Amino acid sequence: TRDERAKQRRTLGRLRDQRVKPSVRIRYLKAVGRFLLWAAACEVPYAASLPALDQQLAWYLEALWQQGDAKSLAGDTLSGAQHLLLQKRCFHTAWGLYGTWSLLEMPARVPHLTSHLVLALSGLAMKIQRPDYAMMLLLMSHCLLRPSEAWALTPEMVSINAAHRGVLAL
Repeated sequence: TRDERAKQRRTLGRLRDQRVKPSVRIRYLKAVGRFLLWAAACEVPYAASLPALDQQLAWYLEALWQQGDAKSLAGDTLSGAQHLLLQKRCFHTAWGLYGTWSLLEMPARVPHLTSHLVLALSGLAMKIQRPDYAMMLLLMSHCLLRPSEAWALTPEMVSINAAHRGVLAL
């Protein structure tokens, strides 16, 4: 009924808040909050238009860059501002600077597991009777698969010939 739907929806909260996960929403709110604190500290007036806000966000990204802040904070600020304003594809200047930042600074990546560590983890998986985990680790390592690609594998996607050579059809 209408009342039941309304009651169920009240437990979920506002519709606009359902567009992103709660953890992402919190990150966005913190990032935008930092932007507002920066704007207040620099005595930047509230923007009266989206182009003016775009320029202020661009200045803020320049400040983050100069201070050595993480690129993720810049991305969360821009995404958070768009989310809170219910806008998409705005802030062209600020997003352009973010793109330049991405070109200049490669993301921090976790180093690959060594073959000895992969074999040890696979052996541990076999010991706890999880051959599926062992196979997944070995395939991910040998074929350089992402976890999502490895978990999506089905037997139909694997082809092995008489010479024990295989092909994965992702």
